[in-house]
Amino acid sequence: MSQQARTPLTTLQPARNQRAAIVCCLLAATLCLTGTGCRLWPAPDDPFGPSAKCHVNPAMEPHLLVAQVNANTEKIHGWKSTKATISGSHMLLKVKGTTVAVDGQRNFRLLAKHPLGARQVADLGSNDDHFWFWIEDPKHPDSDVIMCNHEDVAHAAHTMPIPFEPDWLMEVMGVRPIVLDNETTFVEREGYLEIYNKRISPSGQPVQKRTTINRCHANVVEHALLDAGGHVIAQANLSEYLSDPNSNAYLPGRIELIWPQSQMQLIIKLDQIEFNPATSPAQFQVPQGMPVRQIPAQGMVQRSNLQENLYEAPSAQGEYEPLESTPYEE
Repeated sequence: MSQQARTPLTTLQPARNQRAAIVCCLLAATLCLTGTGCRLWPAPDDPFGPSAKCHVNPAMEPHLLVAQVNANTEKIHGWKSTKATISGSHMLLKVKGTTVAVDGQRNFRLLAKHPLGARQVADLGSNDDHFWFWIEDPKHPDSDVIMCNHEDVAHAAHTMPIPFEPDWLMEVMGVRPIVLDNETTFVEREGYLEIYNKRISPSGQPVQKRTTINRCHANVVEHALLDAGGHVIAQANLSEYLSDPNSNAYLPGRIELIWPQSQMQLIIKLDQIEFNPATSPAQFQVPQGMPVRQIPAQGMVQRSNLQENLYEAPSAQGEYEPLESTPYEE
């Protein structure tokens, strides 16, 4: 594996399109973590930190190590947080008080409200059929909700500012197990196991999916998509793991996402999480009462009655605070 494929960006350039950067950042908030139980709890110390003792045998055979990771995933069907914090290299401010919810293999929803009022400023989500995004545009109050069927995701690549693969994002969120096949390869490096799977991107190009597991704790520390030349298309670094004292399930409390080609870096932090909450199909539907533009174009979906209150209001009002610029370091 080339050094270029292993080393994240150390210098990130300003975005050419500020609105595209906001879309990218909010999408990243859907890639957070996993969990069990159904309660709220503050973040404890990282059980997989540098000083933590090994949770598993570091010499475990690769297939058994993968089974250990998948056993954790089996305890998870969804999670919800009303206290997500989003920051990144293209944002001048941290955005607090965002609601994020995940359920099943493709259901997620992100709702962001203006910090000085109840006005919604972003709605991004996915269900079994399609995914969508909407970001408030002050210059165009009636801006469209952009929607795309999952089978048409290749068309979205020409509209989205980043290489957007919903299925990969759900893997990053931890609700999908690691799948091994006859072409899966393993690469050992000190303290870590790298798993490589071949796949075809939505645009029809061959890519490799790399999953990196910490051998001492059996937790995933990185997901990455690589092109045919071994260059990183998208990368998610997972750290600051949390554990549920009831089930001992674990999840990352910090997600750092990097899209080198777009020179974007995004960070998601969660303070409180409700694990495996009850959900309804209405929570993961395209927002109503707004014009919808489908990709590829199939005409404009007419406005319908406004659908509100899909989630409770955040327990603390969203707020902004200045963000100190901190380039990504491995």
